[in-house]
Amino acid sequence: MFRIQRLVVFVALAFPFLGCGSSEETGMNGQQGGGTAGTSNATNNLSTPEAVKAAAAQFLEACRTGDDSTATLMLSSVTREKLAELGGTAQPPASDTARFELGEVKFQDANTALVVCKWTDLDETGQPQTDHAQWALRREPAGWRIAGVAYQVFEDLAPVLLDFEKPEELRQKQQQLRDLIARRMQQQSQRQAIAPNPQNTDLR
Repeated sequence: MFRIQRLVVFVALAFPFLGCGSSEETGMNGQQGGGTAGTSNATNNLSTPEAVKAAAAQFLEACRTGDDSTATLMLSSVTREKLAELGGTAQPPASDTARFELGEVKFQDANTALVVCKWTDLDETGQPQTDHAQWALRREPAGWRIAGVAYQVFEDLAPVLLDFEKPEELRQKQQQLRDLIARRMQQQSQRQAIAPNPQNTDLR
C-alpha cells in the first residue's frame, strides 16, 4: 500500500493552469479590481508571520470552498500573468469536509516566506486523512501571494517543490509526477493481484 496526498496531488497534476476565464480579476467582495483583497492592514504589517498566514488562509479557504476567482486573486502577480497568457484561472477542488491548520512561518528573505500547512479531509473510506505541505508566498505591494508549494506526494520520497511562476518547469514536474503515480498504482495493483487470499487458504 502507498498513500498519496489529495490536495497537493491535485496541485501537482493540474493546478494552477486550468480552466478558461476572464482576464479581469474578481475581488473578495465580488468587485472587479486590482487585487487588494484581504490586505486592509497589509501595508503596515506585511513583515509579520500573521500577514503571511492571513494570505495563505485566504487562498486555502478559497480552495476549500471552490472559489476559483479568489484563489486566482491570491496567486502571485507573475503566476497570474502566466495564467492570463494561457487564458486560464485557478480552479481548486471544493470540499465541505476539508479543514486546514497553518503552523510555522519561515522567512527566506524580506519578500519570500514558507508557511507550514496541515490539510485534513476524508479519504475514500470516509476516514480523516491529514496531509502536510509548505506553501511558498511572495511579498507584493498588495500583500503576500502564493507562488508555489513544497510537499511529499509519497511518504518514501523527498519533498517536491513546484514553482507556479515557472510554467515550463511546472509542466515537466507535473508530467513526471503523473508517470510516477501511474507506475505506483500499477505496482500496487500487481501486488494485490498476486497476494494470497486468506479466505481461500486451506488451514487443515
